[in-house]
Amino acid sequence: MKTIKIFVAAHKVAPKYGDDCYQMIHVGAEKSSLTIPNAIKDDCCYDNISKKNDIYCELTGLYHMWKNVKGIDYIGLCHYRRLPVSKNLLGKATVLSTSQLINIMENNDVILPDVTKKNGEINGYFKVGDQSILSYRPYQLMLPVVKELYPDYLEDFELEFHTEYMSFGNIMVCSKPLFDEYCKWLFDILFKVEKNIKESGDKVLPRELGFYSEWLLNIWIRHNKLRVKNVPLFLPEQKTLQRRIIDKIKKM
Repeated sequence: MKTIKIFVAAHKVAPKYGDDCYQMIHVGAEKSSLTIPNAIKDDCCYDNISKKNDIYCELTGLYHMWKNVKGIDYIGLCHYRRLPVSKNLLGKATVLSTSQLINIMENNDVILPDVTKKNGEINGYFKVGDQSILSYRPYQLMLPVVKELYPDYLEDFELEFHTEYMSFGNIMVCSKPLFDEYCKWLFDILFKVEKNIKESGDKVLPRELGFYSEWLLNIWIRHNKLRVKNVPLFLPEQKTLQRRIIDKIKKM
């Protein structure tokens, strides 16, 4: 049987969901004094970027998976508060099991979250010909790097900023060889963007490079014409409507 491991990025103690294929990974562990039960740490191996978690977010976990996880067929990343699920006819959500994930992968190249509508310029959506894109910081900083390192991606790079929907969260599952290809491409770009920002005398903003990778993942998927299975997410920290109403009444 094929093997799969889904790493669940967390920076705090959180409940574990799913079966044995789900492994908690403590991201930003190098600068944290917290102990997360049953979690591996993203600084546990020599080759890591754990100390940069403030600008790379869950990508410090992604980097660990790329460099240090070997010998499995499929690999994936999700969050302690965003997990891939299936829904039955009544709408009940269940975290995808090992067998369900492997069955999906037999006919697809990658699993991504359901696409979500972008929130205008905040998430990088511009109308075709909109000149305001030229002053949009993520576009400004990534464009020259993509042009220099991977010019064949330019058309898909441009298209991403004029596309109204995308998969958010850096959540994905794919084969380990494909994952390694993606990480090589992704970190080539992000490390160069980081270097350019610092050499210009500017400062990398909190979580900035983690956000940039959300666009880059969608660009990479589109450019390589991968077969995608979109799935809904389980959001355990999201308040129900009833809970929100109760909380609101308590504050009155």
